[in-house]
Amino acid sequence: MKRVLAIDTCGSEGSVQLFDSTSGHVLGEATLPGRETQEKLLPAVESVLAGAGCAPSGLSTLAVVSGPGSFTGVRIGLAAVKGLAEALDLPVVAVSRLVVLANSLSAHGPAYVYALLDAGRGEVYCAAQGRESISPAAPVLARVREGDVVAVLEPALLERFPGAVLVSFSEYQRSFRTEVQRAIDAGEYADVVLLDANYLRKPDAELARNARVTAELFTAANHAGQKT
Repeated sequence: MKRVLAIDTCGSEGSVQLFDSTSGHVLGEATLPGRETQEKLLPAVESVLAGAGCAPSGLSTLAVVSGPGSFTGVRIGLAAVKGLAEALDLPVVAVSRLVVLANSLSAHGPAYVYALLDAGRGEVYCAAQGRESISPAAPVLARVREGDVVAVLEPALLERFPGAVLVSFSEYQRSFRTEVQRAIDAGEYADVVLLDANYLRKPDAELARNARVTAELFTAANHAGQKT
């Protein structure tokens, strides 16, 4: 039995799953409320492992959703998995939340699938044919053609994308396990040292800092020009 501990803290609802990568059987799972992820994550990990009678040393692989999603949530999940990987000397699989969502609708076969997640500010995180981006909702809607399939995870997006398929959280979790298993079979492990969050957009604090630095450099250049 090869036990995989899979963690997702990117959205308004997160999860901890323990499953056997040989059989695909789920050995334990817990749901995490998004706003309490920081306090609930490690206790949930302990509870899931204990409920399955699995010691940390009995794990074979760690998996994490690396984004996109809440800046705080993504960092919490990555930090926890990196810490466990270091302590237990385990390999890590990192997967995209958009890829997991898109693959939730694999039953639609060759249809062109858009995976959309709410990015706030009237924008959406978007994946189409493996290409991820962030965009205002209107241009994305304009690209959707008859026969395309649009997968969403948040009910609020149904108002902006009528006809979209709302993927349940249980379906999303099943797709998460499937994508992790695919990565394990393909030997697609992450370099834990280089593993970083997939934000698709820089945090507001970083944007503000860059703007401040640019303004300071512009002011300094003006002063230097006036002196000459």
